[in-house]
Amino acid sequence: MDVDGAIQTFSVARLSAIPPIEFHPFASQMRTSAHHSGEKETVMKNPKRLGLAFLASVTVVCAYFNAMYSPFLFEDIQVYLASAQRVLDGISIYQTPVMVDANGSFPDGLYFIYPPFAALVFIPFLLFGHFAILMFTILGVLALWRTIYLLLVAAKLFNQNVLRMSIVATVALVPLEPFITNISSGNINFYIVWLIAESFFSLKTWAPLHLGVASAIKFTSAIYALLHLIVRPLQSSLKLIAMFLIALLVGFIADPESTVEYFTKYVFGVSRVPSNLSGSGNQSILGILNRAGLASESLSIVWLLSASVLVVVALLLASKWWNNSEIFWPLALVTVVSLLVSPLSWTHHYVAYVFVFIASITSSWRPKIAHGFSIITYVFFLSTVHVTRFILDQISAVAGEPITSIVSACLTNKYLVINCIFLTLCLWRFIDEYAGSRAEKSSVPQTLHSD
Repeated sequence: MDVDGAIQTFSVARLSAIPPIEFHPFASQMRTSAHHSGEKETVMKNPKRLGLAFLASVTVVCAYFNAMYSPFLFEDIQVYLASAQRVLDGISIYQTPVMVDANGSFPDGLYFIYPPFAALVFIPFLLFGHFAILMFTILGVLALWRTIYLLLVAAKLFNQNVLRMSIVATVALVPLEPFITNISSGNINFYIVWLIAESFFSLKTWAPLHLGVASAIKFTSAIYALLHLIVRPLQSSLKLIAMFLIALLVGFIADPESTVEYFTKYVFGVSRVPSNLSGSGNQSILGILNRAGLASESLSIVWLLSASVLVVVALLLASKWWNNSEIFWPLALVTVVSLLVSPLSWTHHYVAYVFVFIASITSSWRPKIAHGFSIITYVFFLSTVHVTRFILDQISAVAGEPITSIVSACLTNKYLVINCIFLTLCLWRFIDEYAGSRAEKSSVPQTLHSD
């Protein structure tokens, strides 16, 4: 056989071995359709994705309720700015109301209830004139973002996308009732939470100074300072104390008369607060005792005893966890206790729950239960006053009086319910750890010594 004949025979043999090709004009569309159907099937079978999608939808709906019904009066920031102006004008910031409420909600006027140093903090905002409230709000939201960023970095979450996820988390938190009411009232809580986070999680040498400033602005931050003094090195604690004392001294130099007046008359009192302490907005132990109708003498004793016990136990347990390299649960526990023992814990004070969220999300102790608590808390915080009223109206139209009263009590005191649930989790964790340590000790073989 010649060469050309051999090549032709080999080519025919190879072609006959190749299977016939079937032409499908819509083959690419069929593959694409199959691919998309597989994606849909995966999403439908993934409960986490469905849960997140549902939670996102609920968040959008509740954000709409907030945008439609929350009155953005910015009364708190107006009080802050008026007090700062009084300091510049040499007028006492405590003798008379710093602002008369134009809407009539507070006919006796609004007083400045913080130390004089706090008024000095707001003097720079006066430079913005009519844009002071806008700048305060924008910087407050940025402070919230910075807090979340520090927490995510400390938790080592989303290492590659921590910046993006911190922005997403900030957007997800803003529709919640504590956060949106803090914005609408123009309160300083975003800044306080940021100062606390910087003090505990920033790596800068001057980080403790932040907590000193926060404690000088709002004395309720002192419980965080106590935790810092217990768990941090002496040098760090001395920086915190020095900053706190310097801030008070600066306030005294700027307005000595108001400083003396504040520390001799108003530092421990709540009589100048215009709102009713027994109102549902006050989500503290003192608030629920007022709503229970206790006499003033019994109320003071019960509140003082319960507050003292909670603070001591919380600091002891928090220091124990911190020494065991647990950084988020101590802050979360101190946060919940501070909100309970404070005479006034309005809903916007609960922006400090960012520490509770990060503790439950990153928990290594019973993670499913901790994650479930964070979801329940998120949903509870979504149910604003207006959504709560809508729920009560629907329940009262269907159910009888006992059920309506029970649901009404739970929704009215929903923050207290969430706090009690978290304290129960803390007790559960302590019992688990205690039982585990006992079991570990009993499993260690005893060494026998013979004479």
